[in-house]
Amino acid sequence: MNNPRNDKLFTALGILLTVAATWMQQAAMAQPAWFNPVAIQPEVQQSPLNCIYQDRSGFIWIGTGSAVFKYDGNSYHKLEVPSNFNTSGVTALYEDADERFWIGYENGAVLHHDGFGNFDSITLDMEKVQSRITTFVEDQQGVLWIGTYGNGVFAMTDNGIVKWNTGNGLTDDYVYDMTTDPEGRIWLGTDNGINILDPSKEPLQITSLTIDDGLPDFIVQSLHADGEGNIWIGMYDKGICKYDMTENVFVVPAGLEDWQYGAVKDMIIMNDRVWMSTSRRGILEYLTHNRELNFFEHCGNISLNRVKSMLFDREGNAWLLTSSEICLSFGNRIASLGRIGGV
Repeated sequence: MNNPRNDKLFTALGILLTVAATWMQQAAMAQPAWFNPVAIQPEVQQSPLNCIYQDRSGFIWIGTGSAVFKYDGNSYHKLEVPSNFNTSGVTALYEDADERFWIGYENGAVLHHDGFGNFDSITLDMEKVQSRITTFVEDQQGVLWIGTYGNGVFAMTDNGIVKWNTGNGLTDDYVYDMTTDPEGRIWLGTDNGINILDPSKEPLQITSLTIDDGLPDFIVQSLHADGEGNIWIGMYDKGICKYDMTENVFVVPAGLEDWQYGAVKDMIIMNDRVWMSTSRRGILEYLTHNRELNFFEHCGNISLNRVKSMLFDREGNAWLLTSSEICLSFGNRIASLGRIGGV
């Protein structure tokens, strides 16, 4: 009998080797450059790409305006969701510690899939109009948190689904992103600053960080913990900053004080590199060890100003998602995986 752990390892290695081989073949034919296109023809419906995620087995998942697709390094496979579920465009993907796969939708629907073809839906009590699901995160107690754009956050506790919004402590109901810190707290990026939820406190404790506390901007669209006691923050108008949890202070990185590159739509951290998806200058790379700045504005004929979601995978590569393309970075080179469904 095969060992499932070995099967997962071989799957992850297979995806990496397949993509790497395609990229190297194309790179050998191209002139030396940072960007090398790798064209593929995935069979995916003609629908905008919305989000990207890597599961524990190494598969890359893409959420589109109509479906979810799993990329195995060669082709895309559609996840067949039963037609009786009232779903819409896919806006968030997540795998929890029990390997259940969660799917969030534009219309506020939430499904989870057990990997064996079984689906179940979760009903969220939304007081206002149905809000899209923006993000998932799991805390240290195994509680799944669900962020929405307009109805705050929901926690899947042992006692049922608990809702947190402006009616019981949040500064805003529009949640863009969430992350966890080493202390087990949940950080929310909203249209009115940052909310920090501490599930270890009874009752749950909520702390807010706004412009009154030194946050440079009202709107926080991206949050990432770097493993060194900092939370990196991507903002709509003021670029990026980090919150030093040791000193409890906001710090704007040297060289980025006079931000002129538009909204930061997403952000990933790769060791000493911080990559930001910006609306005016494509991908901005900030090297934390020497404060160097690099800009990547095109991947072949793809404008990187259009990148709206990014993923740093377990093999050390960065995946960049626009509404119709995927770009892949190996080290300091970026390769295009082509247009999805001709959009």
